[in-house]
Amino acid sequence: MKSTIWIFAIILTITIYLQWSFVGISTGNYYYVIIFFIFLLLLFKNQILVNYKILWFLVFSLISIIFNKIPAFFRPYERFISFIIVMGLIGPLIINSNLLFFRNSLFKVFNTFLILLVVLSFLGIILRIPEMIGRGGVVGFFRHSMILSPLAGISTLLTLNYGYYSTNKIKKISFWILSIICFLTCIVGASRVAILGVLTGSLFFLYTIFKGRFKHLVSTILIITVIGALTYSVWEPFTEPFMKKIRYSESRGDVIYTRRSIWNTRLTEFKSSPFIGIGFASVSTENNKLFDEEGGQIEPGSSWMGVLSMTGFFGFIPLFLLLFQYLKLFYYEKENKMIKFLGSLFVFFVTHMFAEGYIISAGSILFFYFWLVMGLIEEQRRRILVK
Repeated sequence: MKSTIWIFAIILTITIYLQWSFVGISTGNYYYVIIFFIFLLLLFKNQILVNYKILWFLVFSLISIIFNKIPAFFRPYERFISFIIVMGLIGPLIINSNLLFFRNSLFKVFNTFLILLVVLSFLGIILRIPEMIGRGGVVGFFRHSMILSPLAGISTLLTLNYGYYSTNKIKKISFWILSIICFLTCIVGASRVAILGVLTGSLFFLYTIFKGRFKHLVSTILIITVIGALTYSVWEPFTEPFMKKIRYSESRGDVIYTRRSIWNTRLTEFKSSPFIGIGFASVSTENNKLFDEEGGQIEPGSSWMGVLSMTGFFGFIPLFLLLFQYLKLFYYEKENKMIKFLGSLFVFFVTHMFAEGYIISAGSILFFYFWLVMGLIEEQRRRILVK
């Protein structure tokens, strides 16, 4: 059975990257069919445990659909079902031994492909291959710069962790070199919130490994800062797309110009229905152009504000309690290496999702990775409870 699960993990990884890499093959509903098929095969083999916080979030999400008049083109029920299918397979909703093994296998395979594509993107960028430029600026081997930058940020944290925990000196140095390459790729992708996510995730990781050794933490940060400053002339060209975006925002008189109006819209939506929200996977159509009436796609501008406006307090609270539970786990657990590893990724996503709204977008690669990380954190939490 384990070899079959590894095959499932490889098939699903390839399916996702075919859609979100430069290949750009749309798998459409086949993606959900594959996930549902794997989910059913792995679900009923062992004892099942359920996370009730996520279950309550799903209940209130469904209530937000039932008790709101949502335009049909948003397809709320279809998106809700897609959310449950993907969440069930990789997220913290359901736990059993086969699903746990699958998630860990998928995490390893997915990360290998991710680091490879990010490093190849870096090489393509420095070689000035024309195909590295696309939607939103520098895209590398992905479909959009806003996909390249956060995925490169995640790769930075992955290689940083791999390097630190490697016992082989050559592997350790190699991973840290790859971490620098991935971070430069994140910078050239020019997503400010992705760069901020890498910094907060890295600080969290340093905090966990130097916990109780404040002087070591401060000295390490100072050394990294000094090295960065001394080598600025080397990596400064990679900051040009980022600085261009900053200059554009400043010319508009606001460094968060591209997000402020969207956030104000989410706040207005929340005020109009603070308890059950305006409806899962939907936005207000009044004086709002940031949605696609043909395909039903939306731009929430923030995952957290999106959940609050769509599902209201009732939907937001169980999700917040789950996140807070995990934060307590990261704070109190001192020896678990996997917790430290997953904690840095968790902090990256919490930061990144302040300005990106994919938390319920079941077709997004970032959605997929976030909920996979959440599923792995839930596994670690339950293992600690059993001890």
